[in-house]
Amino acid sequence: MPTQVITEIPTQRILITGSNGMIGDALMQHLLQKGFEVRGMLRTPKHFNSKALDPIQKNELGKNDSRYYVVGDINEHTDWTQVLKDIDVVIHTAACVHQMQGSKDYDRVNHLGTHQLAKQAARAGVKRLIFLSSIKAMGEQGHFDALTFCKPEDDYGQSKLDAEQKLFEVSKQYGMEIVILRLPLIYGPGVKANFRKLIQLVKLSCFKRMPLPFKGVNNARSMMGLRNLIDLITCCIDHPNATGKIYLPSDGEPISTPMLMRKIADAFGKSIPMFSVPTKLLIFGFGLLGKKALADRLFCDLTVDRRPVQEDLSWQAPFTVDEELRFTLKQR
Repeated sequence: MPTQVITEIPTQRILITGSNGMIGDALMQHLLQKGFEVRGMLRTPKHFNSKALDPIQKNELGKNDSRYYVVGDINEHTDWTQVLKDIDVVIHTAACVHQMQGSKDYDRVNHLGTHQLAKQAARAGVKRLIFLSSIKAMGEQGHFDALTFCKPEDDYGQSKLDAEQKLFEVSKQYGMEIVILRLPLIYGPGVKANFRKLIQLVKLSCFKRMPLPFKGVNNARSMMGLRNLIDLITCCIDHPNATGKIYLPSDGEPISTPMLMRKIADAFGKSIPMFSVPTKLLIFGFGLLGKKALADRLFCDLTVDRRPVQEDLSWQAPFTVDEELRFTLKQR
């Protein structure tokens, strides 16, 4: 009887840009646990805050640790040569986000920097690049699906859309596979900006019994928990059906602002007191306070069609919104 030869499947070698961010750090930990060979990218050593390495390895950063590379600022001149060596898949999470001001920064980092990375990755023999884009590349309000015309309303959204277009140009020229995830609001441990403020507001209301005027808001917002996103990115690393696709993922059914606030309160083990004020009046009041952008996120609709990612990849979010919220608050 002939001896059966078992051929071991080579481990994918992954590069994660922005490996110190909320998404990048969690992704790094997850892929290391899954047995992937993972390399992280940092702009400077001071940005290193990963939990993926133990304290001894952290202290060796920049000396003997080859798992992390420092490349400097991301722009049209960044040299990715060393960090891309022998890499199979690039997951590009690094970006200039809303905390950083100026359209030049958005364009230089998100658009031109991504283009530079893609060109060098393709020339280095990288098989696939997964780009974390944003639903803001399509717009700020309404329902979005694969046929929706893209009409970004700010410089950030435009920079993401420009980057997507450059990625497909590189793919056409070199044959490198591209996967794009246009993300809605992502929440999880370490979440910042408006979602963090919302958590703080709900906590204050719950524990101080301070009623909030949002009971009558009847909007719908798509969101995605961090662990669900990490699971989807992992699926996209080698799934053949993901090649050349743009996906609009989410946790599941959209959720209204008052329902989200109740779920956050539930995660605290509390109930939240609310009363009704006409939504138009709330929007007007926020506008007077110079908070129109916040009002849009709290009171307007932004939903996505998640069916293509489910059908193409046979993927379902492994965690519910309630589970992701409890995980978010537990890890804060």
